[in-house]
This record gives sequence, structure tokens and C-alpha cells, in this order.
Amino acid sequence: DASVINSAPFAEPVDPDKLTNYELGAKGAVYDGRLVFDSAVYFIDWQDTQQRVYVDAAAPGAPPSGVITAVPVNGEDVSGWGADLGLSVAVTDNLEIGFNVSWNDLTFDNPVYVGDLVVFDEGDRLDESPETTAGANISYQVGLAEGVNLLLSANAQYTSETLSSNALTGDYSEGDSIFATDLAAALALGESLTTTLFVNNATDEGGIVRPFFGQPNVSSRMRPRTI
Repeated sequence: DASVINSAPFAEPVDPDKLTNYELGAKGAVYDGRLVFDSAVYFIDWQDTQQRVYVDAAAPGAPPSGVITAVPVNGEDVSGWGADLGLSVAVTDNLEIGFNVSWNDLTFDNPVYVGDLVVFDEGDRLDESPETTAGANISYQVGLAEGVNLLLSANAQYTSETLSSNALTGDYSEGDSIFATDLAAALALGESLTTTLFVNNATDEGGIVRPFFGQPNVSSRMRPRTI
């Protein structure tokens, strides 16, 4: 049965959820360890899934208070397929590159209600759950002099857009797909001193990571470019 709550002060305690994961995968190294791989295909069966929804904190039958609070509820069962793949390649003794990607179609098997509102319909994704993530990294190390080494690195990460449910209206707020890049240069002097220059979020990605009631000004975003 779908969970029904009237408001936060009278929300019923949630039941424990249970997750069963069926997975088939392989990992290993080839070409004298220069190529390392990690892969998996899986099916998730998630029962009594706990989700966080936002409701008005007013007592049942009272006028809306305007105070919004997050309440955990038990949703219906969630299931879906997924796949992960990661590769790391030592191109030379100094240069290494890596790549990873993850995808899943984890969705609700039945509608989830809060009061009379359907906050998750059959086939909806879970709150703040990206369908796809992917990343790439590259690092290069070179010796400049006796006991002096320079390490250059860069990595990029992609996360597909996520949704956030609104139990007050029954609709959704949609976030943005996010692409962020970090850069770093490290100079190691012997074994006791390392100086690092880093640039996090080098492209100054400002998209909405976690939407909140369709209000961009209070939605969660990435930290701006930091040097």
C-alpha cells in the first residue's frame, strides 16, 4: 500500500527497506597490468524504498503554515537494470588515462502517494537520482631533476539531470546536467615537500545540482571555480 501522510508532525515512522542486487561482473588486468578494467551488469530489486518528500508542517485540517519540512516516507518497490564500466590505461611509464561510465533505469514499480497527491508515478525515477554518470582522467609525471618530479593531472565528471518531487503540488523540479573539470599541477621536492596548484571546477560550472521547488535561488549548486 502507498504511504499516506497528512503533515510532518503526524507522519508515521518509516519501515526498513530491503535491497536485493543481482550482479554479474568481471575485473582484472592485462598487457602486463597496463590495462585495468572493472565491469558489471546488475538488476536491483528495492522494496519499501525510503524517500524524502517536502510537506507543509501545519496540523491536519489547519491552514497551511508556510513552513516546509522534509519527511521520509516508504515508497513502493523500485527495480531496474544498470551497468558500470571502468578502464585505466598506462599508455607509457609516465602517462596514464582512465574512463568510467555508469547507467541505470531504476524506477518505481507503482505510484507513491502523499495525502491525495501522487508524488511518484509508476515509471518515475527516485528523487535526485541521475540516470547516467561518466568520468575521465589523465595524469602525466616527469622527472625534472634529481629528486624533483612534476605531476600534471586533469579529470572531468558528467552527471545527468535529476528530479526533485514536490509533495505540496504533486509536480517536479528538474535540475541540470552537470559537467565539471578539475586541474592540478604538483611539484615534488624529494620525499618531504610537495607544492600543488589546483583549479577545481575549472569551467565554473553553475548548473543546479539539486533542485528545490523550482526556485533557482535556493537550489543547490556546485562550488564556483576555486584556485
